[in-house]
Amino acid sequence: MLLLQARRVVLGAFLALIVIAGSHALRAPAAAECAWILWDGTLALGGTIWTISGTYPSSKNCNADLADKISIKRRNGEDATESSAGTALYKRGETRGYLYCLPDTVDPREPKAGGR
Repeated sequence: MLLLQARRVVLGAFLALIVIAGSHALRAPAAAECAWILWDGTLALGGTIWTISGTYPSSKNCNADLADKISIKRRNGEDATESSAGTALYKRGETRGYLYCLPDTVDPREPKAGGR
């Protein structure tokens, strides 16, 4: 039962990622002049744990580093799949997550209690 719940959480997170990627792809030209952040989202039962993997002066630089990180993950035996819109999915043992390039104006973490 717990495994089924975990799979639902993972599937829900991946579906949310696809929706977010599509909506941000439409806004990317407007954010072309800002800095970019490569986020690493590790999926957990309680939600996604976000860490910053790198910061860049442009989307092009962020996407280039994302491609490098995917190559490294593959060389290390991890299952990693790069997709469009600056996103990559990975699996390391039972850990699943994704790498995602976003403009610095977008923060994927949930708001803190009491708002921002």
